[in-house]
Amino acid sequence: MGILSDLFKSKTNWTMVELHCIMHLMTAMGGADGDFDEDEKLAAIKIINALPGVEVRDWHHFFSEAMAMPPQMCFDTLKNMHSKKQKVALACLAAVAKADGEIDDNEAEFFGNIATALGIKL
Repeated sequence: MGILSDLFKSKTNWTMVELHCIMHLMTAMGGADGDFDEDEKLAAIKIINALPGVEVRDWHHFFSEAMAMPPQMCFDTLKNMHSKKQKVALACLAAVAKADGEIDDNEAEFFGNIATALGIKL
């Protein structure tokens, strides 16, 4: 991924589709250890609220839309984001994994798989 592939992509403002993708991934990360607990849910909501771009007004609808996103569409969206956003997405996943005070082996593996798929070295 070079500078030309990022040339016409926004590196700061997030689209609704990108936010849906991030929520979908954070939910998968939180559930990787078998339990998407309250701390992880609250962390995910705080993260979405902190990202610049589209404001979420109806959380129930937003979450439903995010979870309805087919995994391939989520992955394609992630792959097509600006490289800086991809790194932010990984940081979001790490924050959710740490939210309950423990990073499970399954969460670590999920994180590593996403980083590898994006070509980001850890």
